[in-house]
Amino acid sequence: MSAKLRDAGRRGSAGFTLIEVLAATAMFAVLVGALYPVFHTAMRMREKAADVMEETLPRHYAAEVMKRDLRQVVAPVGILAGAFIGEKEEDGTCRRDRLEFHTASGAVGSKEPWGDVQRVAYYLAESPVSVSENKATENTEAYELVRAVTRNLLASTEEDPKEERLLKGVLSLAFAYYDGEVWQDSWDSTTVENETPAAVRARIEFAPAAGNGREASPIEMVVLPIAAKALTTEEDNE
Repeated sequence: MSAKLRDAGRRGSAGFTLIEVLAATAMFAVLVGALYPVFHTAMRMREKAADVMEETLPRHYAAEVMKRDLRQVVAPVGILAGAFIGEKEEDGTCRRDRLEFHTASGAVGSKEPWGDVQRVAYYLAESPVSVSENKATENTEAYELVRAVTRNLLASTEEDPKEERLLKGVLSLAFAYYDGEVWQDSWDSTTVENETPAAVRARIEFAPAAGNGREASPIEMVVLPIAAKALTTEEDNE
């Protein structure tokens, strides 16, 4: 009986044969080969999703900030409220407009203990990166959308506005102003009886992405400032 047990123990402790090892290796290679395309596809989809998020999030943020500022436009009368100025500037076929107004969108804090009224300007500025990195095409440069804010409106000396660069790769910035009848390309509240436009339309176009040449969809929005008069049903439909 003890001899049989010893023989069984020797057979149980024996290693794998070469054929078994080769068979297991072949099966593992087949399994890895089948899983690699799935893993590669998943990684590519993850990279594309990350690129889309990286591209769209700043644009959503910039659009929301601009809408908030325009919705809380302050009528250009009184001590803290200045003129509503929209200047049309063209550079070939592209627009480089500038818009400056006062809005009640300022947040009061310990570091900025002023009122909620602030002066805001939107315009395009050249990118600080090298021109070669910022080329949209051979003859067109992309710019950056800048939001310049002045909080302390009662300062004894004029303060430099605080610039926030919202978007990169901007090709064109165009504003239009609705006076209740037609859309105008510029606005000056000092010449229209201190009135703000009934609505503001903004369009931001982007340069093709460097490398793939893919064109990004423009940002378009129409905002009705609260300081403006309400539109009638016919004007709203128009």
